[in-house]
Amino acid sequence: VDNLIEIQTAEAQVRVLVFSESIIQIRVLGNGRPFEDFSYAVVENPQKLDYQLIESENHYEILTQKIKLIIQKNPLRFRFFNSDGVLL
Repeated sequence: VDNLIEIQTAEAQVRVLVFSESIIQIRVLGNGRPFEDFSYAVVENPQKLDYQLIESENHYEILTQKIKLIIQKNPLRFRFFNSDGVLL
């Protein structure tokens, strides 16, 4: 899947799937456990879209037209912002 980003940390495996400009799915599992491809929350198929992935020493940024997701690497944390920069 083109919109899938996989991140490995010391604590967990992370899969981030950008479904649309306003929907980003995050799955986090302890290391060594397999991912299940099922969700009660997201029922649509991912759209083909442009997004940005920026990696720095301390975090990742995933940017769409409507959402910015910052994934802090250590400790593992997720922060969502709207297009105006307001923390959701």
